[in-house]
Amino acid sequence: MTWQEVRQQFPDTWVLVEALDSSSQNGYWMIKKMSVLDTFLDAEAALDDYEKIHDQEPTRELVVLHTTREQLQIAKTHWFGVRSVA
Repeated sequence: MTWQEVRQQFPDTWVLVEALDSSSQNGYWMIKKMSVLDTFLDAEAALDDYEKIHDQEPTRELVVLHTTREQLQIAKTHWFGVRSVA
């Protein structure tokens, strides 16, 4: 699906999507085709599911979005952190 198709099918909703066709351009992650994995009433539930799937399969390209966004401009960020060993 395209972002416009997702917005039409799931208006005013949080969605967990997997990028099927994407690229990077000018510091942004551009998703051309995506699959909706689930829909949610609130962001917290969507992020909980995101974390569960990401923990099991970290190579999948997942993102939580709200369908009120007209355009998808997802800034690419790099996390530089220190993890401690407990």
